[in-house]
Formats: sequence, structure tokens, C-alpha cells
Amino acid sequence: MGRTVHEKTGRHRHFQSLWFGYWGGAVLELGFGLGMSAQFIQEHSPAHHVIIEMNRAIAETARRFAYGQSGRVAIFEGTWQDIVPLLASESFHGILFDTYGMSEADVFRTFTPFLKQAYRLLAPGGTLTYFSDEAAWFSDEHLAALREAGFSRINGELVNVAPPTDCLYWRQPTILAPTIEK
Repeated sequence: MGRTVHEKTGRHRHFQSLWFGYWGGAVLELGFGLGMSAQFIQEHSPAHHVIIEMNRAIAETARRFAYGQSGRVAIFEGTWQDIVPLLASESFHGILFDTYGMSEADVFRTFTPFLKQAYRLLAPGGTLTYFSDEAAWFSDEHLAALREAGFSRINGELVNVAPPTDCLYWRQPTILAPTIEK
């Protein structure tokens, strides 16, 4: 799908959102991708770092990454839909959801089906952030999905980005970096 927004702009705003409510606890990362998020998470010494990646080759890259880390990193290969139900409730202080859709139709709003599970998995005061696919602010539909999942502390920051011209999934000059707290 071409280069990513992350390569050009970094994910620092999403990372800052994640760390807003987290210091030293357990982190769940859904989607390893290029490993930039995982590297940032490890730089902040989480007590435990769980990564779920469905792509076999990328999961292998994640395992090599985990081997070189001093902190506890666990890699689960498979879909979040299969693995997340096996994880204990209220066991994470931060969650970063950045998966990729299985089809072109699934590229956007991939986070929506995950929101109820995120609420279950987050410890009280924990923070969720994700690729929001919102260029301005939370849409009414987006807010409704968050509230239906149980979230009431919904914040975010509009971030200026400069996606590469060959980025196929984002062309807007801004993106919403959500900070959703339980």
C-alpha cells in the first residue's frame, strides 16, 4: 500500500496519547507493522508488552524484535478477534490499536469492533489510542461507538501530518490522535 503516514510524520502524537495515562504498566499493541510503535513503547520500559500480529512474516519480525529487548515482550500470532478474548480483563494500562483491514473495504473504522474489548481489557485509568481515520474531530458515529463500548473520557488532539504522495490510505493534512481513558 505504498509508504505509510508513520514513516513521514512519526507516530509521536499517538504515542504521547498512549503515555498520557500510562507510566510503567502493561501495554497491548495490536498490529506490529514497521515496529516503530513497539520501539517507542520499549523505550518507556513497560512492565509487560504484548503484541498481536496476524501476518506471519511480520510476526516473525516482531519475534526478532522481542528477542533483542530487555523488557518482557510477548508476541501472539493471529487475529485480534481470536487472541483478545483469551486476555484477562483490566490487565493493560495502555492499548495501541493499529491493525490493517483484511480488504480494501475494511481499511477504515477497523477500531470500531475492538472498542468493547478495549474497555474490558483496560485497567481503570488506562488509555486507548488508535489510528482514528478522522481528519477533523470525532464524528457523531465515532462518539456513539465509544460511548456504547463504555467510554466517557474521550479526548484527542488534531495533528498536522504530511503523508507521502504514494500513501494509499491517508491523504489529509491532519489526523485525530485519540486519547480514550477508562
